[in-house]
Amino acid sequence: MNALLKMVSRMKAMIRYQALPVADLIRQAAGGEDLECLSFLRPAPNEEENAAEVIINRLSGCLYPDDLPLAQEFFAGLGRTDVEGQTAHCELYETLLREQYDKTAEMVKEKGKLYYSLGGLGAAMCVILLL
Repeated sequence: MNALLKMVSRMKAMIRYQALPVADLIRQAAGGEDLECLSFLRPAPNEEENAAEVIINRLSGCLYPDDLPLAQEFFAGLGRTDVEGQTAHCELYETLLREQYDKTAEMVKEKGKLYYSLGGLGAAMCVILLL
């Protein structure tokens, strides 16, 4: 989710300063060492016509079910309006993705504490059973 958020930020800047087709925009935004985990999103040359649809299908296996619709909506809206509309689209989804990311990070913290407690309790139960 964090990598997707970085990609959206990068795309916003690229839309503003470069006039690229959607496939090239995605290919360049998903490039770089810091976003290597998103390399599977880069459309192949034969997929350039429907790059957004290809990416929507590829995302379904790598995001949580709560995060998937948001990412799919973002990519479905790419290339539909002018430059100002596209930058506004990126800003909107950047905000929504950041909220979702923060919510997920908070959930991970809470569940992490729970799992540590359960692990300690399980270890204590094993020690008691072995005695």
